[in-house]
Amino acid sequence: MPRYVYKCLDCECLFEVIHHYRNTQEACLSCKGTEIYKYLGNPINVRKEESFKKSGKNKTGSVVNSTIEELKQELDQDKAKRRKDA
Repeated sequence: MPRYVYKCLDCECLFEVIHHYRNTQEACLSCKGTEIYKYLGNPINVRKEESFKKSGKNKTGSVVNSTIEELKQELDQDKAKRRKDA
């Protein structure tokens, strides 16, 4: 789902909300004010620099790759067992 940035006119707060494109945010997350609008500026980034490192377990796709390898091993074991049973 897409992320939307809203600005509250009551408290001047910017906040990010993830929701379906047909939905709208009805109230500010901070002050619960209803005078909000979609902010068309840059989205809020709260990431730390460490999250961008591409080494070790933080490398992009490492979880997916390890899961694929595990599933390949399970498949190979299953194939070997079926050959043995046949």
